[in-house]
Amino acid sequence: MIWPESATGNRTIGLFWAFSFILLASLGMAIYWQNVFILVIPLLFVVIGVVLTDYSILYYLLLIAIPFSVEVDLPNGLGTDLFSEPLIILLAGCTLGSWLLGAKQNPHFWKHSLIKMLLLVFMWAVVTTLFSENYVRSVKYLLAKSWYLLVFVFLTSSLLQNPATLQKYLYFFMGALGIVVGITLLRHAQVGFSFGLVNKIVAPFLRNHVAYGALAAAALPFSVYLTLYQKNKFWQALWGMVSLLLLAGVAASYTRASWLSLPLALAYALVIRFRLTRYLLLSVFIICLGTVLYFSSNYRYMQYAPEYEKTIFNQGDITKHLKATYTLRDVSGMERVYRWIAAARMVAAKPVMGHGPNSFYPEYFKYTVSRFTTYVSDNPEKSTVHNYFLLQFAEQGYPGGILFLILMGYALLLPEKLYHRAATTPEFKKITLAAGLCFFIITVHLFLNELVETDKIGFLFYFSLVVLIRLDIWTTEKGKVIDVKF
Repeated sequence: MIWPESATGNRTIGLFWAFSFILLASLGMAIYWQNVFILVIPLLFVVIGVVLTDYSILYYLLLIAIPFSVEVDLPNGLGTDLFSEPLIILLAGCTLGSWLLGAKQNPHFWKHSLIKMLLLVFMWAVVTTLFSENYVRSVKYLLAKSWYLLVFVFLTSSLLQNPATLQKYLYFFMGALGIVVGITLLRHAQVGFSFGLVNKIVAPFLRNHVAYGALAAAALPFSVYLTLYQKNKFWQALWGMVSLLLLAGVAASYTRASWLSLPLALAYALVIRFRLTRYLLLSVFIICLGTVLYFSSNYRYMQYAPEYEKTIFNQGDITKHLKATYTLRDVSGMERVYRWIAAARMVAAKPVMGHGPNSFYPEYFKYTVSRFTTYVSDNPEKSTVHNYFLLQFAEQGYPGGILFLILMGYALLLPEKLYHRAATTPEFKKITLAAGLCFFIITVHLFLNELVETDKIGFLFYFSLVVLIRLDIWTTEKGKVIDVKF
């Protein structure tokens, strides 16, 4: 965190008086209630005070913790990710504390269009929470989203002062992720890379094979970047091995979206190279809009209702699983259609404010069409619509959905501008492609899943955005490219 010189002395004095007050108050309460554990409060204050002077220590720890984090269920329907989420909350509190104590902010960062869009998206979520049908769930969503933004966006940006720091952060995160994927592949190999057991194999580090495939695929561009960056053959071979592990993880995840995302990412790289991103986005928008209009016209979607008895999951046979996909007899695919229809009807019911953030479950049961029911429609996992874009429209209405589309569109256009801005800087182009392809791969997955609210994919989603923003700032000064040292 960058502090103004004039604020250093005031910050130290302020922390001293605050600690003195908390210590005396804690001593008084401990004596009054005869509870020595109350004295932990000033100890926590000391820890936070130390962290306020140097975020990097805890941030490096967070980068290692995220790949190893484990989902833990808590009482009253709550849950957390250990040990990443406690670190995220602590760092979020310290970030707010540093702002209150006068930490210097980068005006270029706050003025960047992507930051303005992120704040607009969050502000609209706050507005829709006021009209939510599930107020408690929406408030929980806002709390989680706020500390994700504070840490993954604002704290990361304040720490990311130069490209050398970026590489260090990637070393820590990608190194930890390489170990997690390596362990998972070894365990999977012991059961012959079974398709039917893949969800059990990826535990406890990942929720299911979809999260496993998406994480490996999204991280792959950064791993390839680190491989290409190395000058030493040993380190190049080591990061090349990590890249191969991630590629093997994508293959062994049996996740169709992840398989598809990699060739699409290569195509997106060519789109960037030949300045075709705007045409790609326009084409995708027209195709999606045309598809929605076609199936909604005269209830045409009812013609594609599945046969309940024949719509199954071919556990243990990937060939039959893929065949069932294009014959519309795969249960996971048709269950998505079941929820997409419910989400569309939710949008029609509340087009402006939506039903509130994080309210799709259990509200969607009121809007389902029974003819599309599958044998997993009871939804014991309490998962949502399996399309993050449609989820935004259902929960936050047309304004929320449109704001999110604008954010995503601008973020996908930015790599093209950055790539061509400094055509003579190879390292600049490499990291631009790494961040851009990571973001694109996550975008592909968002058409079939909701992963932004998870710590692993959520980190990569926001981290890639911050890298693009920082690259935009580092390489621009009054419209001219400046020297960037890697």
